[in-house]
Amino acid sequence: MEEEAQKLMTSIACVGKSESTTFFFYLIRILVRQYIDSINNKIKIIMKEFFAAFQLSKTEIFNVAYYTCGRNTSPYFSTSGEVFARNKRDYIHCGQCQDYLLRNYKTAREFYQKWGPLHLRELTEEQYKEMRTDLEKLFDKYNSMYSQIQKDGFSFEMIKELSMRPIRKRTVISIKL
Repeated sequence: MEEEAQKLMTSIACVGKSESTTFFFYLIRILVRQYIDSINNKIKIIMKEFFAAFQLSKTEIFNVAYYTCGRNTSPYFSTSGEVFARNKRDYIHCGQCQDYLLRNYKTAREFYQKWGPLHLRELTEEQYKEMRTDLEKLFDKYNSMYSQIQKDGFSFEMIKELSMRPIRKRTVISIKL
């Protein structure tokens, strides 16, 4: 950035007054654009992508995610649920089954009722901060897995492992790749 500004200042000194005014405004536009980009990068750093899975029972999992999927250019918010078959070889419900899944889990249900309407939407910085505060209540209440690195969510085997833990003890598993 400094090198580009220095080159422009040298160019301005070498041209006449009308041309130097044009260069001056050009320089201001570049600096303003770079300033806005730096602010946007700071916001993106604050709004980190993540996946979180919460064990509600031995067979029920509630997922919350904020991530970029496919060709999207920005992350979006998502919730989903999974209910294992008793033998834990497959799910009997998965995906958008939160209304069924969360009926007996007050903390998770309140989170879903508040944030469910923003499913598959990009959050503002304020919404993101508030959602992360609300997410802490789920971490306090349920066993969980959390990752800021896992790009495709958690594998079936990872979710299965979480579902086999003793219920309602605060155990956070952080995945590092």
